Amino acid sequence: MAYDRSQERLNSLSITSFVKAKDATSAVRTTWRIPREMVLTVLGYTIGLDNIWKIAYLILKYQSVIAIIPYALAFLLCGLPLFLIEMIVGQNYQRGPTIVFARMCPLFHGVGGAMITLCFFMSIFHVVPMVWGLHYFINSFQPVLPWTTCNNTWNTNHCISVNDINKDIVGVLSSNEYFRNQVLDLTTNPLLPGAVKIDMAVYLVICWLMVYLVSFKGIFVSGKASYVTTALSYLIIVILFIRGLAAPGNIAGITKFLWKSNITSLQNIELWGDASLQAMVSLGVGFGPIITYSSYNKRDYKFISRFGVAIPAVNFATSILFCFTLLLNIGSLLGSRPVLINQITSDETGLIGSMLVFVVYPTSVGVLQLGHLWSAMFYLMIFLIAFDNQCAFSESIASGLIDAFPDQLYNRRTMIYLVLTLVQYLLGMTCITKGGLYVFQLFDWYVMKICLPCVLIFEVFIACWIYGVKRLRKDFSVIAGEKLSILWKILWYIPTPLIVTGTTLFCVIFYSSPGSNVKFAQYWWSLLTGWLMAGSILVCILISVILSFIRAKGSIVQNASVMDNRQKLN
Repeated sequence: MAYDRSQERLNSLSITSFVKAKDATSAVRTTWRIPREMVLTVLGYTIGLDNIWKIAYLILKYQSVIAIIPYALAFLLCGLPLFLIEMIVGQNYQRGPTIVFARMCPLFHGVGGAMITLCFFMSIFHVVPMVWGLHYFINSFQPVLPWTTCNNTWNTNHCISVNDINKDIVGVLSSNEYFRNQVLDLTTNPLLPGAVKIDMAVYLVICWLMVYLVSFKGIFVSGKASYVTTALSYLIIVILFIRGLAAPGNIAGITKFLWKSNITSLQNIELWGDASLQAMVSLGVGFGPIITYSSYNKRDYKFISRFGVAIPAVNFATSILFCFTLLLNIGSLLGSRPVLINQITSDETGLIGSMLVFVVYPTSVGVLQLGHLWSAMFYLMIFLIAFDNQCAFSESIASGLIDAFPDQLYNRRTMIYLVLTLVQYLLGMTCITKGGLYVFQLFDWYVMKICLPCVLIFEVFIACWIYGVKRLRKDFSVIAGEKLSILWKILWYIPTPLIVTGTTLFCVIFYSSPGSNVKFAQYWWSLLTGWLMAGSILVCILISVILSFIRAKGSIVQNASVMDNRQKLN
């Protein structure tokens, strides 16, 4: 009888998830036709824009490659185990986050909704660097690279052209003025956003149209597109790395400050916090696409045993390759003007590292032979990487909604993608006004530094301690046909939850409010908006818990115990 009552309470809690059990299995699940498409698509997603500049940013900020050590440790002890968890539960339950968490822990099924919400926020502003990349790519074909000269309408009297870069002149790089005064046309007052920039709006239409055309047909098209986008991105980065090694002055320019073995920098808690957060961001955990893509594997396909560790390993190697490719290509410039390091790592830029891509790199290629070619290749790569990310976000959001409401939405996939694209385009317009950079900063700060850690801490405790490591290992054995190493059991029990908890506390303490030199932080309404975004993530989870107890039978104590009973019932 105790079993029956527990099962009844479990079922009543499960009803409070987004779908009933019969609805969750009513639609036939699409599967990958060719395994390598899954590999290329996941690689394309995990190699995000942050992989290009954030590690290089850490190295420049702490002026030593020793900054890679905390990143590598966090990647191994936290990022990799989280990636494997998402791969296992996605393939095992054959559904996206909205259903996966409803089945793992009915009481906290709202974590899946929080992931979709986070993914939605990310998709709105993450397309902006894609727009910038497209702009730079197109303008790389002008007779003279427009960011290399000072005789343009957007330049000021303080402009320093690439021809004067090695002279002892105090001023502003022409590439910096181009980015701020031409690309952004940045207003100095966040309270006056100004008009939408027409050229940026057109680029935004092109970006979202391409994402829609590839995404609305699902993985059949996006999987094929990955052959071009992912493979071409890797080809370009290898070419640029070789060019960076061959160019005179680049290696000497970066080695004089990168190879400082300042071991005391490892005592800096900010380095460990930044590196840990970046390790999670690098693999794209917490947003939902990994669970979604993994759910398209056939349940009995031994994908995880073959690629579960290989993909993160390639991701780590690629991140390091991206980092040193970027540093090599700007090495001579940093060597001649070390003051740029302080400008790049200053919060005042509001772009935390992306100055490397849109200010420093354009200057460095401006003095090279075939500068137009290197510029076009680099910004094509930026565009392709951002494109893969946007397709992954769109797939995760749409798939999560369809999984949640299959009877209503399964046959309306095209319409769902169209509506999502239009909504995200309209919201993204706020980031391409003359004050759009401040909106971009707001999204980037609170989504990446507050919202993501909040989602991850719920994910890791549900997966490792509520759902249980024992069940995770059992699920792996079922879908992979082999036992999982006890090493993963050790990592999932202690190091991974501990690092996620520490990183979350670090982000809440150090990043709860941006520095006073970040302009949008000077206004209370901007801080309120940021915390409302973060609060919406927690509200998704809180509402799910409240609804579960309201609709379930029995006392609060009995219903709370269902989380443990679930381990015994299955």
